[in-house]
This record gives sequence, C-alpha cells and structure tokens, in this order.
Amino acid sequence: MLQGNAWGMAYGGLTALALSALAGFPADFDPSLPYIGAMLYLAIVSSIAGFGAYLTLVGRIGADRAAYSSVLFPIVALAISTAFEGYRWTPEGGVGVALILLGNLVALARAAPRAGQVGRAARSASQA
Repeated sequence: MLQGNAWGMAYGGLTALALSALAGFPADFDPSLPYIGAMLYLAIVSSIAGFGAYLTLVGRIGADRAAYSSVLFPIVALAISTAFEGYRWTPEGGVGVALILLGNLVALARAAPRAGQVGRAARSASQA
C-alpha cells in the first residue's frame, strides 16, 4: 500500500507542478513557521494519512462502496466550519445534510450483497 501511495502522491505532485507552471504561477516559498507548519500538516495528515486510510478502506470494502465516503466530506466541512468559523445552520443546510445521509444510506444498502446471494456465488465458484 505504501508504494501505491507514494506513486499516487508523486504523480499528483508532478501534475500540480506542471499545471501551475503552465498557468504562470510563481513557485514561492515562505520560510515562516505558520507556512511550514501548514504545509507539513497538509502533507502528512491530510495527504499521506488520509490517502492511506482511503486505500485501506478500498481494500476492506471495495472501491465502489468506498467511493461513497467522499459524499460525506461536505458534512465534515460544515462541522469544522461550525466549530471554528461560527457557521450558522439554516434549514437549507439541514436539508442538504439529511439528503446526503439519505442518499448514502440508499446507495450503500443497494450496493451491499444479500446473504443468500453471497452464499450462492461462493457455491457456484467452488463447483466450477
């Protein structure tokens, strides 16, 4: 998993570097402590640990079901914004969260194989 994570990070970093160079953005570096701290946090916690956790999830439940986890990101963002930025909840925000959760529930319930189907598939595979 670490090798796949490293290659994914390398491809992503090189692609971002190439696109920013093509767009004409300067490659500036601010040696201040807040800048370096934020960069290290984003690199280690958000990227390496997050990507590793996602790949572990894919290995455990499959890519199709793991993809539904990204639908929950707006809920996490709203929770963080509520805690640190004073986000005020509106009825629309509540309905949006409810729809996200309901959609995820419906999608994951449909994606989960039924117990009888798993047993039949296993018997068919062992007879072949």
